[in-house]
Amino acid sequence: AEQVNGSTVVQFYLRALLARGEPGDNASRSAMFDASDLETGEVRSLFVTPLMTEICHRFGLSEEAKLLGIDTLPASGNGGDDIFVDISTHSGVTTRRAEILEEVSALSVYLTSQERAVVATVVATCLMSFVIPQCNYLNFLQSYYLHPQHDTLPGLDERLTNATLSNHHNTSGGVFPYSGARMRSLVAEDDGFTTAAFHNFLAQGFVPYLSSGLLYPKSKDDEDDDLCDKLMLQADSDLLQILALCICPTYPLGLEDAVAGPSKDIRLLAESNIPLAFQLTYTDRLRIIEACGSLVMLESDAGPYTVVEVPTGDREELIAATLNHFRASLFGFVSYHSHSSSDSIMAYKTITSITITESNESAIYSVFDRLLETCLTSQSEIVVNSVGEDLAELISRHNASRYYADGCFTRYALGSIGRIMSEIVDNNTSRETSVEGSDAKRRKTVQRGESVCVALLNACRPLFYFLLDEGTDEMNVTELEAKEKLIKDLHKFLLHPTFEVVTVAAKCLALALSYSSDRLSRKENVRHLFKVTRRALDSLVSSDKIIALKPLITTASIQSATYANSLFSFAMTTYALNKGWAFLVQWIASACPAISAKRVSEADNDITGKTQLAFLVTCSSHAEDVHVNRCKALVDQIDRGDWDLYKLTRLAFVSGGFHVAVHIIQRLLPRASRQNSFLWLNSLLNIARAEDGLRSGPKEVSSSLEFLSSSFCTLTSLASTHAASCGNNQFDFQLDFVRKRIELLQLISVARALYREIEIAGGNLSSRSKHFLNNIGKSF
Repeated sequence: AEQVNGSTVVQFYLRALLARGEPGDNASRSAMFDASDLETGEVRSLFVTPLMTEICHRFGLSEEAKLLGIDTLPASGNGGDDIFVDISTHSGVTTRRAEILEEVSALSVYLTSQERAVVATVVATCLMSFVIPQCNYLNFLQSYYLHPQHDTLPGLDERLTNATLSNHHNTSGGVFPYSGARMRSLVAEDDGFTTAAFHNFLAQGFVPYLSSGLLYPKSKDDEDDDLCDKLMLQADSDLLQILALCICPTYPLGLEDAVAGPSKDIRLLAESNIPLAFQLTYTDRLRIIEACGSLVMLESDAGPYTVVEVPTGDREELIAATLNHFRASLFGFVSYHSHSSSDSIMAYKTITSITITESNESAIYSVFDRLLETCLTSQSEIVVNSVGEDLAELISRHNASRYYADGCFTRYALGSIGRIMSEIVDNNTSRETSVEGSDAKRRKTVQRGESVCVALLNACRPLFYFLLDEGTDEMNVTELEAKEKLIKDLHKFLLHPTFEVVTVAAKCLALALSYSSDRLSRKENVRHLFKVTRRALDSLVSSDKIIALKPLITTASIQSATYANSLFSFAMTTYALNKGWAFLVQWIASACPAISAKRVSEADNDITGKTQLAFLVTCSSHAEDVHVNRCKALVDQIDRGDWDLYKLTRLAFVSGGFHVAVHIIQRLLPRASRQNSFLWLNSLLNIARAEDGLRSGPKEVSSSLEFLSSSFCTLTSLASTHAASCGNNQFDFQLDFVRKRIELLQLISVARALYREIEIAGGNLSSRSKHFLNNIGKSF
């Protein structure tokens, strides 16, 4: 939104935000709905400035706003008296904290660095007021502004301790009157600190704020304010540290000996008594983890903004330490607090969803290793499968967040997963026999091993997206060796006794082959792949699970005609009496139609009429005329079996053999026994004629449009008849499909006409033609 059209996006978001129709003050803001082309200046004057005025007044920051140079409007009232009250006892309408954050998130692209700094301190204070209600939140909020220029803020533990101790000396303003009251239901009056209010704050205001990219924002090039950068950095770090302590009071491994810097502060904070003051239930922690899954952090090495370093040079160190603390708390929650597999899965997904922005790549290695260890050691099959997906997501997000894949992490992940998969392959044959104990225990162990295989294979797939090409100078020998070893292991996984493992291995190997198109140009590789495929077929066809090998067979047949020919012959001779081989030949035919049509025609005596017809229909879009004529002759030989012919029609539509489909439907039409059947077949016939005509080139577009229009009218009649008899319309998709096909062909006709006019007129187009030309791309 920031880079494309922020004004329109904000209007749309706020239109949905304020569409609740709340009375009072919010009703006056509905005037923004009447604006259609608001510029940045108008948005700031109409919405940003009033909102910041309200925030500064209600949170008692009017003087601080002047210090930072924030423009505010005159405000009435005392301010600061009910800044944290969610339901007003005065006018009946008060903008709650959740609504304030929601509006701030919607207007985030229009905020200056000074305004973002104030918002960051307010958000951290709001969260703290919920989790430590006995703390003096006014004291905590003002602590950000007590060291305006050069002094460093005290640590978070010291400021929280001071704010809590101030309860003993201050009995008015900013002090919650009783500790722990949020944990019980308040029937008479909701003072804003109940559990329901906290969950609403998280869902309505905190989630939009985290997802708006305001956490650790990039300073714009024309803004250079060290004080604001300090405030934003400290407030955002405080926010993440408070969230980490809410989730689990722990600190990352390796900080036991930290004696200075942010790492020491985090260790002291986790070891202090501050977490004991948190008023949180297990459900509250789950809601916080769920909200943190929406956290969006803009990468520091991309985009139109550049990071303005804090003069002390501690920015990157503080951000890295804080994020490590936050991730460690999520891992700690899984280890010490999680009550179920679903809760652990949510925590792992939150870890994965946080983009790793640290310049030091140790963070990605640490998270990857922890997830990989969980995948290998977890006793829950559900958790293992989920962590496998998380590993794949982590690999994709990390590499996609950079301009290019540098290959370092890819090689590391490839080597780590490859070594584990090699051990699994080597131990696969002896795993079941080596397990001692009852049959139930052995089955459970083997099942867990299978789930680990599936998870690791799923994690392998995105690695092939980011492997460097073999011809580049940057191609590392280690990466090449790991890649080759992984592909060999994938061949071995095709022989695994479990259908799920074979399915994922076939998909992964097909992807590897598609990114190494020259691999099957070598005969030894083709020979090896064919041998493995043949052995896999021996174990799968008998149980009707040949579908697991479809991606691999299709991809390999496209790349190697030798492989397709060999597999075709093998299927014809070995599985002639088994229906599984029919799928094989159809998949090969979809990849190599010309070769397959020739081979089928050569085997007339070995194949029944209907089976041969199915193969010829699959190949008909690229087959020679003699094969097409043979196909039509086989259709004429089928006197009965209308359902078989209809299925062949469907196959012809899928494979592009519309000329064969026309021939089959013409045979079926006279046999239609009901009106609806006749109308349906007639609409299909017109679609097939239209698509068959397009095979001759764009000159047939006009005739194809006539056939499609006729089909649309027939479908409309069929829909009306069906609706009258059954009371519902089940042809919406068909009507929409044909309508869009008609519109596409009409656009093609307009484009061809414009091209001819340009050729003749030499660019001197009429105003109508210019209008078409300007909109043709958008219309397509």
